Amino acid sequence: MLGADSVGSLADGVPIDCGGMADGLAGCYGALPVVGIAAAVAMGGATLVGYTLFSVFFPQVLNALLGMPTPTVAPTTSAAPTGTASVAPAIATAINTGLPSGTPTATTATSPPPASTGAVDPARLRRSTGPTGKGTHSWQLEPATAEGAAASPRAAEQALIEVSRSMADAIQQAVDTGSISKSKRPGMAGALMMPNGEITVHTSMTADKSTTPATQPSVHPLLRALLDQTAQQLPRVGAGHGKCSEVALISDQLYQLEQQWINEGKPGTLDAYARSKFDGAKIVTHQLGQAFSDGTEYHHGDYRPPCRSCEVYVPALGIEPITDPERVVAPERVADPSPPPETGVLGNDQTLVESRPYDDPQGLLTPSQADQQALENAVPKDADNQPEVHPDPRVGQWAYLVNDGGPTKPGRDNNCADVGLSFLSTWYGDPQVAASTADPTTAEAGSTARQQQWLGTNFNSHGTGSAALDAIADRLRQAGPGSSALIITSWTAEAGGGAHTWNAVNHDGTIIWVDAQSSTVSDTGPIHTTVVDGVWSIILDANGAP
Repeated sequence: MLGADSVGSLADGVPIDCGGMADGLAGCYGALPVVGIAAAVAMGGATLVGYTLFSVFFPQVLNALLGMPTPTVAPTTSAAPTGTASVAPAIATAINTGLPSGTPTATTATSPPPASTGAVDPARLRRSTGPTGKGTHSWQLEPATAEGAAASPRAAEQALIEVSRSMADAIQQAVDTGSISKSKRPGMAGALMMPNGEITVHTSMTADKSTTPATQPSVHPLLRALLDQTAQQLPRVGAGHGKCSEVALISDQLYQLEQQWINEGKPGTLDAYARSKFDGAKIVTHQLGQAFSDGTEYHHGDYRPPCRSCEVYVPALGIEPITDPERVVAPERVADPSPPPETGVLGNDQTLVESRPYDDPQGLLTPSQADQQALENAVPKDADNQPEVHPDPRVGQWAYLVNDGGPTKPGRDNNCADVGLSFLSTWYGDPQVAASTADPTTAEAGSTARQQQWLGTNFNSHGTGSAALDAIADRLRQAGPGSSALIITSWTAEAGGGAHTWNAVNHDGTIIWVDAQSSTVSDTGPIHTTVVDGVWSIILDANGAP
């Protein structure tokens, strides 16, 4: 029965479908949609360079490294430990142990850049040529100097904030004029100011999937180790993990600092050298376009706090995230960030099949090859006889074959979490028939956590009822043709409770709602409306990126 996937409840009474939500969306920066943020790092003085990235940063961070109490990690319904969890030891290890050197590339201008008051000239925008973001969809500017930085730290901080905001405006202007494709628009823009006054400006980064293999950011090994350590310690990483503006800015500086370290005869370790140079730096980010994340509605130019990954490693390097007090999101735009119920890349370089919990009594069973072949045969082919990307769910039978024979078969009436992912995989050109649950009487354990891990971002709460579903449709229209949504809806108590995963896509401007578990497709409105309570979603762009 649809919606009967619930197997428990969180402490606050939110139903759990498929095994238990990790720690919800509260306190997490969360998902970065097609739009994004602008980041700026200030390190004292006054030089300004531009770069690009894909995330957020700067709330409270790893206080343990500074001798302050470590925040308590929210308990989870899976096997995660409860109580106070400190990430300080792992981060300290990553910084204090020697790391292999990358190939440094100098990015600083050899002569002082011209003075700047923080305004950004859109004509100076260019695709990133830095060692981190080169080849990705990201943008930067030429160096400039923040006026008044040497005389007044506050003036320098304000210039940093304005540069970050102006960079976001310049990117949006380029999108409006067609200079930058809307589908390639980064989610944020940021700026980093070193203690010597140099400011670098960069957007967030998204991979260029037109190349084979896709061109990913080349993060400096020191920062990559920090990111890996952070991922091991957190229940869920930040939505833009490894692609945020902070990552681009800091990684480019690390390449430059490594070259300086080599030129100076390698005094001490590179990590200690880098931390000494970062000491006193500051950073800030702003929203680019509109976004809805963790129950908060962000408008273009809003200040964005750090994501859960950036709030750990940024201060660990000695960099201070700063807030733009004039552009903090208004309280009325902050909704209840309650977590979605458990239901039951794309993929962060992991195939959907690789993400499935096979050989687990609370997991999934391997689909039959006959079912897989039937789906592959049904998906339309392009001119090269490859599976079509963004096939119309209304055409042919492919959308009805994602769940094999449908919910009448054992293990296929409580596998909605994997069905939703299988539909997305097929939508983006990799047909995958859904797996049935190993135990036909219960749903996949930990399904929501797996969904978020595979898609590389977190669910956003949209509120309740039909209005929340309308918000998802609006988000898909903003994201453009080819975009998609993984949706979780909980059912009202009158309907028996529980939760369910389904999908919606933007096909050439038409919003199509799909419940592949029950083989239902609608282009006239949401399939489920009358008994819907809470609504959460993950929105992906035409390339499958959050």
